[in-house]
Amino acid sequence: MNVFIKYFLVIFCSVVVTYLLTPLVRKMGWKLGVLAEPGGRRVHNKPTPVTGGIAVFAGMHLTCFFVFCCQTWGKLDGHMDFHWWLLLLSLSSVLLLLGLLDDKLELSPSVKLIGQVAVAAAAYFSGIHIGTFFGITLYPIFDLILTVLWFLCFINAFNLIDGMDGLASGLGAIAATGMAVIFIYRGFPANTLVMLALAGSCLAFLRYNFSPASIFLGDSGSMFIGFVLAFVALLTNSKSTTLAAIGIPMLAIGVPVLDTLLAIWRRSIRARLNVKGDAGKVTKGDQDHLHHRLARRGFTQRKIVTGLYALNLMFVLVGISLTVFKSYALGILLIAFVAGTYVVVRHLAYVEFRDSRELLATGLSRPVSRVMAVLLYIPLDIIFMMALSLLAIFITHSQVQLPWNKIKHLWMQYLPLYMGVPFLVLCVGRTYRTVWSRARITEYVRLSTELFAGILVAFGLYSFGGRGDLRLHFFTMFIYAVLLIPSLVLLRSLWRIGHDMVYWLNPGVDKDGIQSKRVVLIGADKQCVLYLRSHSYGKRFDGGSVQVVAILDDDSNLHKRYVHGIKVYGGLQILRNLIHEEEIDEIILTVDLDLKSEEDLLAIAKEENVSVVRSRMVLEKVSPPICG
Repeated sequence: MNVFIKYFLVIFCSVVVTYLLTPLVRKMGWKLGVLAEPGGRRVHNKPTPVTGGIAVFAGMHLTCFFVFCCQTWGKLDGHMDFHWWLLLLSLSSVLLLLGLLDDKLELSPSVKLIGQVAVAAAAYFSGIHIGTFFGITLYPIFDLILTVLWFLCFINAFNLIDGMDGLASGLGAIAATGMAVIFIYRGFPANTLVMLALAGSCLAFLRYNFSPASIFLGDSGSMFIGFVLAFVALLTNSKSTTLAAIGIPMLAIGVPVLDTLLAIWRRSIRARLNVKGDAGKVTKGDQDHLHHRLARRGFTQRKIVTGLYALNLMFVLVGISLTVFKSYALGILLIAFVAGTYVVVRHLAYVEFRDSRELLATGLSRPVSRVMAVLLYIPLDIIFMMALSLLAIFITHSQVQLPWNKIKHLWMQYLPLYMGVPFLVLCVGRTYRTVWSRARITEYVRLSTELFAGILVAFGLYSFGGRGDLRLHFFTMFIYAVLLIPSLVLLRSLWRIGHDMVYWLNPGVDKDGIQSKRVVLIGADKQCVLYLRSHSYGKRFDGGSVQVVAILDDDSNLHKRYVHGIKVYGGLQILRNLIHEEEIDEIILTVDLDLKSEEDLLAIAKEENVSVVRSRMVLEKVSPPICG
């Protein structure tokens, strides 16, 4: 009971301090002119102070001062103590000052990033570091890099998500509360008190920050919240080697991390597409964050914020479940992964999938240059041959209990045969002249044949030498062929697989979140496949965005089967019902119908107010014939 009284007092203290300080820092923001002007990516419609981070900072650290400096609290178990809190106070003060300068002067992204890296590096050299990863002790340079990336992830996750009233502060309160519950379960009361102090400060600030907000966190507040969460999580888990030690804090800030990952994905693709303006720069902000795209769908600020609260709460509950039910952790994680993937694919990442499809379409619209084939396929082929030959030797020779040193010696001895001969056969053939983004099935068969021939020649050369156990070596070469041929075929298929996957995952919405035109194709013949391929590789000729949802064909052998991933429902007799059930907007003819069938189709389309277009490949003469 004494411990729970401490928890309550910490929350009460942080809430009161932040609640009383927020109006004062709001007035200070007006006097100093530290304001967020409306317009651009901002959704508010009047100038608003952005000094709220000072109130959250003061509320949390004043509470921590009483926790770690007042003797009445007694000794607290856990990793946090006066020394670590003093370090947290010092580093977060630097970060707060950096954020205030950015709010006032609008520092460039590179300057702000340098400041964040400096603070993270200072934390590392002060003893806050990852240390081990999956049980492996990290070399200092890798430990430093991963530690800095850890802090940058948390800091910028909250910095990027802070684009709507009450969003960052509410998510910070949920994340801090979730981590506090985890620390309670793990028996770290000192760490719990720090998290509760942060949660209380965020909740009190939410009174002024929830829509309609009279003050914002600013970069100073959002970066501060992310830094505190990263600091305490890393301090607590620095001795742990499990995946949960890294994964659970990331789940606690699930929505900000998700938004950050989507932003990196989206901006990187747009940079590759050479999009003009800020949208084509990875470091520049855009209006495609989660809250922006939900706002474009017509949701109010309050509904968007509460919805994202609920989503982040689900992430937090998954993290708590992983901590409490350790024996079922893998099952919980798999279920959460499947559910999270479905939500992201179907409802949140449609912008990224659209841009990815456009990038793939752009890349497939022209052959890959010879230089790319040399720079990409040749080193990858060599790496695959070396790795898979070692694996094949290990699989076969470990059965005869050959020591690892001997296995490595055999691999080095026979590497010229395993790698050199098949690679030479590929060079003699046309493998590195093929544009694999446009390859046919016969070219993949030729690649497999060349690899098999190279392995067979290598075995013949070994047999001619007459050294060692021929039967064991034959079994090794067989395993090598089974591993290598599918691997290199798959490597060259990645462009096509990635393109088809992006097209399959595309939820059928345009860049503004509006549902694309839903169409049905009439005819499942070659012209249908040609249309589906051309549609998946790029936009329509009229610039529109469509989603093919069904195919109709009179051939009963095709009914309820799939052509190019699209289901064939039946003949024209079900067209009227299909238009209503699938909400069809357009009918595309990919086959020549007889006169009566076409008249019936046009009559149905007229009654249902659905447009009809024809897809056809034609040859046009562009010059007169040369006479004589």
